[in-house]
Amino acid sequence: MSMFRKAERRKQKLRLAISGPSGSGKTYSALQVAFGIGGRVVVIDSERGSADLYEHLGEYDVYTMQPPYEPEKLMQVIAAAEREGYDTIIIDSLTHYWAGEGGLLERHDKMGGNSFTAWGKITPVQNKMVDAMLASKCHVIVTMRSKQEYVLTEKNGKQTPEKVGMSPEQRNQIEFEFTSSLALNMQHVSEVSNGKDRTGLFDGKAIVLSQDTGKQLLAWLETGADAPEPTVTNDIQGLQSQTAAKPSKTPIVAYGERIKALGFESAEAKQIVAQVTGKSSGFTAEDFAKLDEWIAKNTPPEEPEQNTIEGDGNEQG
Repeated sequence: MSMFRKAERRKQKLRLAISGPSGSGKTYSALQVAFGIGGRVVVIDSERGSADLYEHLGEYDVYTMQPPYEPEKLMQVIAAAEREGYDTIIIDSLTHYWAGEGGLLERHDKMGGNSFTAWGKITPVQNKMVDAMLASKCHVIVTMRSKQEYVLTEKNGKQTPEKVGMSPEQRNQIEFEFTSSLALNMQHVSEVSNGKDRTGLFDGKAIVLSQDTGKQLLAWLETGADAPEPTVTNDIQGLQSQTAAKPSKTPIVAYGERIKALGFESAEAKQIVAQVTGKSSGFTAEDFAKLDEWIAKNTPPEEPEQNTIEGDGNEQG
Protein backbone atom coordinates (compact mmCIF):
# COMPACT_ATOMS: atom_id res chain seq x y z
CA MET A 1 0.00 0.00 0.00
CA SER A 2 1.45 3.34 -1.02
CA MET A 3 2.08 5.95 1.67
CA PHE A 4 1.03 8.65 -0.84
CA ARG A 5 -2.48 9.60 -1.95
CA LYS A 6 -4.16 11.64 -4.65
CA ALA A 7 -4.75 15.31 -3.78
CA GLU A 8 -8.32 15.88 -2.64
CA ARG A 9 -10.13 18.97 -1.37
CA ARG A 10 -11.31 18.30 2.20
CA LYS A 11 -13.43 20.10 4.75
CA GLN A 12 -11.51 22.37 7.09
CA LYS A 13 -11.79 24.42 10.25
CA LEU A 14 -11.41 28.18 10.05
CA ARG A 15 -8.12 29.79 11.04
CA LEU A 16 -8.75 33.55 10.78
CA ALA A 17 -6.57 36.43 11.99
CA ILE A 18 -8.00 39.94 12.36
CA SER A 19 -5.55 42.74 13.12
CA GLY A 20 -5.99 46.46 13.50
CA PRO A 21 -5.27 49.50 15.69
CA SER A 22 -7.17 50.13 18.90
CA GLY A 23 -10.75 51.08 18.11
CA SER A 24 -10.88 49.45 14.67
CA GLY A 25 -13.52 46.90 15.72
CA LYS A 26 -11.55 43.67 16.02
CA THR A 27 -13.64 42.04 18.77
CA TYR A 28 -16.94 43.09 17.18
CA SER A 29 -15.86 41.78 13.78
CA ALA A 30 -14.64 38.47 15.21
CA LEU A 31 -17.96 37.91 16.96
CA GLN A 32 -19.96 38.72 13.83
CA VAL A 33 -17.97 36.18 11.79
CA ALA A 34 -18.38 33.57 14.55
CA PHE A 35 -22.16 34.09 14.70
CA GLY A 36 -22.31 33.66 10.92
CA ILE A 37 -20.52 30.31 11.23
CA GLY A 38 -23.00 29.26 13.90
CA GLY A 39 -22.78 26.99 16.92
CA ARG A 40 -21.36 27.66 20.37
CA VAL A 41 -18.86 30.50 20.67
CA VAL A 42 -16.36 31.25 23.43
CA VAL A 43 -14.08 34.28 23.73
CA ILE A 44 -10.75 33.95 25.54
CA ASP A 45 -10.56 37.57 26.65
CA SER A 46 -7.28 39.20 27.66
CA GLU A 47 -8.59 42.69 26.89
CA ARG A 48 -9.71 43.41 30.46
CA GLY A 49 -13.31 42.29 30.02
CA SER A 50 -14.02 44.05 26.72
CA ALA A 51 -15.66 40.92 25.27
CA ASP A 52 -18.63 41.32 27.63
CA LEU A 53 -19.48 44.67 26.02
CA TYR A 54 -21.00 42.94 22.99
CA GLU A 55 -23.44 40.55 24.68
CA HIS A 56 -26.30 42.32 22.85
CA LEU A 57 -25.02 40.86 19.55
CA GLY A 58 -25.83 37.27 20.44
CA GLU A 59 -25.18 34.44 22.86
CA TYR A 60 -21.59 33.50 23.65
CA ASP A 61 -19.42 32.56 26.61
CA VAL A 62 -16.30 34.25 27.93
CA TYR A 63 -13.15 33.12 29.69
CA THR A 64 -11.33 36.10 31.22
CA MET A 65 -7.59 35.52 31.03
CA GLN A 66 -5.65 37.19 33.82
CA PRO A 67 -1.98 38.17 33.62
CA PRO A 68 0.66 36.90 33.31
CA TYR A 69 -0.27 36.13 29.70
CA GLU A 70 1.68 32.92 29.31
CA PRO A 71 1.21 30.85 26.13
CA GLU A 72 1.03 27.70 28.26
CA LYS A 73 -2.14 29.07 29.94
CA LEU A 74 -3.69 29.84 26.56
CA MET A 75 -3.01 26.29 25.35
CA GLN A 76 -4.73 24.89 28.44
CA VAL A 77 -7.83 27.04 27.87
CA ILE A 78 -7.98 26.05 24.18
CA ALA A 79 -7.92 22.39 25.22
CA ALA A 80 -10.67 23.01 27.79
CA ALA A 81 -12.86 24.75 25.17
CA GLU A 82 -12.46 21.76 22.87
CA ARG A 83 -13.48 19.35 25.64
CA GLU A 84 -16.60 21.43 26.38
CA GLY A 85 -17.71 21.24 22.77
CA TYR A 86 -17.45 24.82 21.54
CA ASP A 87 -17.62 25.31 17.79
CA THR A 88 -15.62 28.54 17.56
CA ILE A 89 -12.87 29.90 19.81
CA ILE A 90 -12.05 33.61 19.63
CA ILE A 91 -8.68 34.58 21.10
CA ASP A 92 -8.89 38.29 21.92
CA SER A 93 -6.09 39.13 21.66
CA LEU A 94 -3.10 37.03 20.62
CA THR A 95 -0.86 40.09 21.04
CA HIS A 96 -0.81 39.73 24.84
CA TYR A 97 0.96 36.36 24.70
CA TRP A 98 3.78 38.01 22.79
CA ALA A 99 4.05 41.60 24.00
CA GLY A 100 1.87 41.66 27.12
CA GLU A 101 2.63 41.18 30.81
CA GLY A 102 4.25 37.76 31.17
CA GLY A 103 4.33 37.32 27.38
CA LEU A 104 7.23 35.87 25.45
CA LEU A 105 9.03 39.18 24.86
CA GLU A 106 9.07 39.87 28.59
CA ARG A 107 10.16 36.31 29.30
CA HIS A 108 13.02 36.70 26.84
CA ASP A 109 14.17 39.97 28.41
CA LYS A 110 14.20 38.45 31.88
CA MET A 111 16.45 35.57 30.81
CA GLY A 112 19.48 37.81 30.37
CA GLY A 113 22.74 36.44 29.04
CA ASN A 114 23.13 35.58 25.39
CA SER A 115 20.08 36.82 23.47
CA PHE A 116 20.35 34.13 20.78
CA THR A 117 20.46 31.36 23.38
CA ALA A 118 17.40 32.87 25.06
CA TRP A 119 15.48 32.86 21.78
CA GLY A 120 16.31 29.19 21.47
CA LYS A 121 14.14 28.64 24.55
CA ILE A 122 11.38 31.08 23.58
CA THR A 123 10.80 29.88 20.00
CA PRO A 124 9.62 26.34 20.92
CA VAL A 125 6.98 27.83 23.25
CA GLN A 126 5.72 30.15 20.49
CA ASN A 127 5.61 27.24 18.05
CA LYS A 128 3.65 25.05 20.46
CA MET A 129 1.10 27.85 20.98
CA VAL A 130 0.66 28.27 17.21
CA ASP A 131 0.38 24.49 16.77
CA ALA A 132 -2.35 24.36 19.44
CA MET A 133 -4.41 26.85 17.42
CA LEU A 134 -3.80 25.23 14.05
CA ALA A 135 -4.53 21.70 15.32
CA SER A 136 -7.68 22.66 17.22
CA LYS A 137 -10.93 20.78 16.54
CA CYS A 138 -12.72 24.15 16.68
CA HIS A 139 -12.84 27.10 14.33
CA VAL A 140 -10.28 29.60 15.63
CA ILE A 141 -10.42 33.37 15.19
CA VAL A 142 -7.65 35.50 16.68
CA THR A 143 -7.43 39.26 17.00
CA MET A 144 -4.12 41.09 17.12
CA ARG A 145 -3.30 44.69 17.84
CA SER A 146 -1.32 46.33 15.09
CA LYS A 147 1.52 48.79 15.42
CA GLN A 148 0.17 52.27 14.87
CA GLU A 149 1.26 55.43 13.20
CA TYR A 150 -0.45 58.57 11.99
CA VAL A 151 -0.60 59.69 8.37
CA LEU A 152 -1.97 62.90 6.88
CA THR A 153 -5.09 62.45 4.77
CA GLU A 154 -7.03 65.13 2.93
CA LYS A 155 -10.61 65.68 4.13
CA ASN A 156 -12.70 68.59 2.91
CA GLY A 157 -9.60 70.25 1.53
CA LYS A 158 -7.70 69.99 4.82
CA GLN A 159 -4.83 67.77 5.90
CA THR A 160 -6.04 65.67 8.84
CA PRO A 161 -3.98 63.15 10.86
CA GLU A 162 -5.46 59.65 10.73
CA LYS A 163 -4.47 56.61 12.82
CA VAL A 164 -3.52 53.60 10.70
CA GLY A 165 -2.42 50.08 11.58
CA MET A 166 0.83 48.57 10.43
CA SER A 167 2.02 44.99 11.00
CA PRO A 168 0.45 42.95 13.86
CA GLU A 169 2.05 43.05 17.29
CA GLN A 170 3.08 39.41 17.32
CA ARG A 171 6.04 37.44 16.09
CA ASN A 172 7.13 38.41 12.60
CA GLN A 173 5.11 36.76 9.79
CA ILE A 174 2.51 35.27 12.16
CA GLU A 175 -0.14 36.18 9.56
CA PHE A 176 1.02 33.38 7.27
CA GLU A 177 -0.06 30.72 9.77
CA PHE A 178 -3.77 31.38 9.11
CA THR A 179 -6.27 30.53 6.38
CA SER A 180 -6.90 34.25 5.96
CA SER A 181 -5.35 37.28 7.61
CA LEU A 182 -7.35 40.51 7.49
CA ALA A 183 -6.40 44.03 8.56
CA LEU A 184 -9.02 46.51 9.80
CA ASN A 185 -8.79 50.29 9.45
CA MET A 186 -10.46 52.90 11.67
CA GLN A 187 -13.56 52.80 9.44
CA HIS A 188 -13.92 49.08 10.39
CA VAL A 189 -13.20 48.05 6.80
CA SER A 190 -11.06 44.97 6.27
CA GLU A 191 -8.50 44.17 3.61
CA VAL A 192 -6.20 41.19 3.12
CA SER A 193 -3.05 41.53 5.27
CA ASN A 194 0.24 40.75 3.50
CA GLY A 195 -1.63 39.05 0.66
CA LYS A 196 -2.67 36.08 2.84
CA ASP A 197 -6.09 34.71 1.86
CA ARG A 198 -6.39 31.06 0.84
CA THR A 199 -10.16 31.32 0.41
CA GLY A 200 -10.15 33.87 -2.41
CA LEU A 201 -13.19 35.51 -0.81
CA PHE A 202 -11.39 38.68 0.21
CA ASP A 203 -8.73 39.14 -2.46
CA GLY A 204 -8.85 42.71 -3.82
CA LYS A 205 -11.91 43.58 -1.74
CA ALA A 206 -12.52 46.04 1.08
CA ILE A 207 -15.45 44.83 3.19
CA VAL A 208 -17.03 45.22 6.61
CA LEU A 209 -16.97 41.84 8.34
CA SER A 210 -20.45 40.57 9.19
CA GLN A 211 -22.44 37.42 9.83
CA ASP A 212 -22.76 37.05 6.08
CA THR A 213 -18.96 36.88 5.96
CA GLY A 214 -19.07 34.00 8.43
CA LYS A 215 -21.65 32.18 6.31
CA GLN A 216 -19.51 32.62 3.18
CA LEU A 217 -16.47 31.29 5.01
CA LEU A 218 -18.41 28.30 6.34
CA ALA A 219 -19.59 27.42 2.82
CA TRP A 220 -15.99 27.52 1.61
CA LEU A 221 -14.77 25.44 4.57
CA GLU A 222 -17.48 22.80 4.08
CA THR A 223 -16.58 22.26 0.43
CA GLY A 224 -14.91 18.89 -0.08
CA ALA A 225 -14.79 15.45 1.40
CA ASP A 226 -14.90 14.71 5.11
CA ALA A 227 -11.46 14.64 6.64
CA PRO A 228 -10.57 11.00 7.42
CA GLU A 229 -9.67 9.79 10.85
CA PRO A 230 -5.90 9.78 11.39
CA THR A 231 -4.41 6.43 10.39
CA VAL A 232 -0.92 5.01 10.42
CA THR A 233 0.18 2.96 7.42
CA ASN A 234 2.69 0.15 7.62
CA ASP A 235 5.20 2.38 5.82
CA ILE A 236 4.88 5.09 8.45
CA GLN A 237 5.07 2.52 11.24
CA GLY A 238 8.28 1.24 9.73
CA LEU A 239 9.72 4.72 9.56
CA GLN A 240 8.72 5.35 13.17
CA SER A 241 10.36 2.15 14.36
CA GLN A 242 13.56 3.07 12.54
CA THR A 243 13.66 6.53 14.09
CA ALA A 244 12.30 5.74 17.55
CA ALA A 245 15.72 5.06 19.05
CA LYS A 246 17.44 7.90 17.24
CA PRO A 247 15.29 10.90 16.24
CA SER A 248 16.27 12.46 12.91
CA LYS A 249 18.07 15.78 13.02
CA THR A 250 16.49 18.91 11.59
CA PRO A 251 18.48 20.59 8.80
CA ILE A 252 19.50 23.55 10.97
CA VAL A 253 20.85 21.21 13.68
CA ALA A 254 22.95 19.46 11.04
CA TYR A 255 24.36 22.82 9.90
CA GLY A 256 25.15 23.71 13.51
CA GLU A 257 27.16 20.50 13.85
CA ARG A 258 29.05 21.24 10.63
CA ILE A 259 30.01 24.65 12.02
CA LYS A 260 31.07 23.13 15.36
CA ALA A 261 33.24 20.68 13.43
CA LEU A 262 35.29 23.71 12.33
CA GLY A 263 36.28 24.30 15.96
CA PHE A 264 33.46 26.50 17.25
CA GLU A 265 31.51 26.04 20.49
CA SER A 266 27.72 25.47 20.43
CA ALA A 267 26.91 29.05 21.43
CA GLU A 268 29.29 30.39 18.78
CA ALA A 269 27.70 28.16 16.13
CA LYS A 270 24.26 29.54 16.97
CA GLN A 271 25.53 33.10 16.73
CA ILE A 272 27.10 32.36 13.34
CA VAL A 273 23.82 30.92 12.04
CA ALA A 274 21.98 34.05 13.19
CA GLN A 275 24.57 36.38 11.66
CA VAL A 276 24.68 34.58 8.31
CA THR A 277 20.90 34.12 7.88
CA GLY A 278 19.58 37.04 9.93
CA LYS A 279 17.15 34.60 11.59
CA SER A 280 16.70 32.43 14.64
CA SER A 281 13.92 30.28 13.14
CA GLY A 282 11.90 29.74 9.97
CA PHE A 283 14.92 28.85 7.85
CA THR A 284 14.48 28.47 4.10
CA ALA A 285 16.46 26.84 1.31
CA GLU A 286 18.04 30.24 0.61
CA ASP A 287 19.26 30.40 4.23
CA PHE A 288 20.81 26.93 3.95
CA ALA A 289 22.57 28.02 0.75
CA LYS A 290 24.07 30.98 2.63
CA LEU A 291 25.30 28.64 5.35
CA ASP A 292 26.81 26.28 2.76
CA GLU A 293 28.72 29.20 1.29
CA TRP A 294 29.94 30.36 4.71
CA ILE A 295 31.09 26.86 5.66
CA ALA A 296 32.90 26.47 2.33
CA LYS A 297 34.76 29.76 2.83
CA ASN A 298 35.77 28.91 6.39
CA THR A 299 36.78 25.29 5.86
CA PRO A 300 40.59 25.06 5.81
CA PRO A 301 42.15 23.39 2.74
CA GLU A 302 43.06 19.75 3.13
CA GLU A 303 46.69 18.90 3.71
CA PRO A 304 48.26 17.29 0.60
CA GLU A 305 49.03 13.63 1.08
CA GLN A 306 52.70 12.82 1.65
CA ASN A 307 53.99 9.97 -0.53
CA THR A 308 56.41 8.78 2.10
CA ILE A 309 56.84 5.41 3.70
CA GLU A 310 57.98 5.12 7.23
CA GLY A 311 61.31 3.42 7.34
CA ASP A 312 62.49 0.65 9.61
CA GLY A 313 65.88 2.19 10.27
CA ASN A 314 67.58 0.47 7.33
CA GLU A 315 67.09 3.17 4.67
CA GLN A 316 70.08 3.70 2.36
CA GLY A 317 71.26 7.21 1.66
